[in-house]
Amino acid sequence: KQRKAYREMKTQLITEIAGEDITASVALAKLCKLRELSSGFAIDENGNAQDVGESPKITELKAVLEEAGNQPVIIWGHFHWEIIKICHELSQWYPNEKIATLYGGTVDRNESIRAFQNGEARFLVAHPYSGGHGLNLQNASLQIFFSLDYSSEYYIQSRGRTHRPGQTQKCTYIHLLCEGTIDQDILDILRKKKTAADVILKFTS
Repeated sequence: KQRKAYREMKTQLITEIAGEDITASVALAKLCKLRELSSGFAIDENGNAQDVGESPKITELKAVLEEAGNQPVIIWGHFHWEIIKICHELSQWYPNEKIATLYGGTVDRNESIRAFQNGEARFLVAHPYSGGHGLNLQNASLQIFFSLDYSSEYYIQSRGRTHRPGQTQKCTYIHLLCEGTIDQDILDILRKKKTAADVILKFTS
């Protein structure tokens, strides 16, 4: 169901972007719909998030966490819906574990940071724009990127929260990507330091 919705949306967006004289920012906003679908949801006309079938990223997230054992983990998400969804699933899988968050809906940012740094919370679910700068989170060495955006600055900053002076563990970064989707294009941009315009060009050429 998710793949079908993605293909239909991609076809529609290619037609819209190629057929209009629009700015890069508008084109990227349109492509955001593909990022939503690759994460298993879509925003309806009323601004509400709706599930689109079962999310393979959620399934894979559970598998990665099971393999990780009891170590602290940072999970990055770029959408409000994702963070809420991830926290809900974590509470079902690990009912006895505390979950800290860092995003627009976090009530007490300082308490969340303290709880994770001190080991009271095993999981930190965060938005890179809320937790990507200045934080020392070297008590963890595993980061999972549930989704990505085009900002190489925040991507590098996010990775740097654990890879800091004094870190004694090997840092591991796992990216959850839906094969054959915009997820892979964005990671390619971040790794090769391309620009978001390269994604637009790919879709319109």
